[in-house]
Amino acid sequence: LTSLRKDFDMVASHSPLKSWFRPEELEKLIVGTPQLDFKALQSITRYDNGYSTDSQVVKWFWEVTHALTEEDKSKFLAFSTGCGRAPVGGMGNMNFIIVKKRWRL
Repeated sequence: LTSLRKDFDMVASHSPLKSWFRPEELEKLIVGTPQLDFKALQSITRYDNGYSTDSQVVKWFWEVTHALTEEDKSKFLAFSTGCGRAPVGGMGNMNFIIVKKRWRL
């Protein structure tokens, strides 16, 4: 971590980043935001291969997801996207698709 900070400081000291962004803004650009708005995620979610907003499984999915604790929402987001934080601009700017997978044996 010390070498990462040293390298970042070396790059940032010769960059206009320090004058363009406040530290908290730069943090959001690099690691995202901790506010997880799952209603925004639900509003932009697309469905495919037999699922729709009216599918019972989809309704159950959102019911369960909205009931999760913030910590569990972060874990779910990390599982499904690789990052437990929302991207810059919030979860409404994500690309999220729920697809019915048909298994063949």
